[in-house]
Amino acid sequence: MTSLSINQKGASAGGDVVARDKVSVTNVYNGAASTLQRLWDRLEEEIRTDTVTRDWVDNLQFFREKVAVDGVVGLEDKLKHAGRASDTLMAMRQKEMFVKLLSRYELFSSAQEILAFCLHRIQHEFDTYISPKLGELTKAEIDAIISERVVYPVINDCGAGVFQLNHGLVLGMIYWLGEQCFVRWHS
Repeated sequence: MTSLSINQKGASAGGDVVARDKVSVTNVYNGAASTLQRLWDRLEEEIRTDTVTRDWVDNLQFFREKVAVDGVVGLEDKLKHAGRASDTLMAMRQKEMFVKLLSRYELFSSAQEILAFCLHRIQHEFDTYISPKLGELTKAEIDAIISERVVYPVINDCGAGVFQLNHGLVLGMIYWLGEQCFVRWHS
C-alpha cells in the first residue's frame, strides 16, 4: 500500500494557502437598509394600530415648497423646455400614480419618512449624476443614467414593504419632483 504524503511547507499562492475548504464571512453594514427596514417595521405597526399623523414630517415637508431656480415652473413646461413634450402624457400618468400612493400613506409618519428617503435620494442622484450631463448627452443616454442611478437603486432599496414600488412609481416620483421644481431635464 502506498502512502500519499503532501508537504505544503513554503507554499505560496499569492493569497491564502488553504489545505481544504476555506470559509470567509464578510459583514457589511448597510445603514440605509437597516434604517429602511426599521421604518417598514414601524409602518406595519402604525397601520395595524391606526396610528396616524396630521402633518408632514420635516424630511417630506422639504419638497412642498417649489424652488424654480431656472424660472421654468411645472412639469409640462419643464418637459417642453427640455424637448421632451412627447413624454408629457405618460409623465402625468406616472406622477398621478405616485400622488395616489402619497395620498394613501401620508397619514403614517413612517411611510412619509420612507418616501422622503426615496425623494431625497432621487434629487441627490439628479444633482450629482444627471444634471451635469444635461446638454452633453442624448435623451436616450440621460434616460439610461436615470434608470441606472435612480430607478433601479430606489426599487432595490425601497421597493419591498407595505407598499410595493415599481418602475412606474419611481418615475412618478421623479416627475412629481419635476413638478415641484427639484429635478429638471434641461441644462
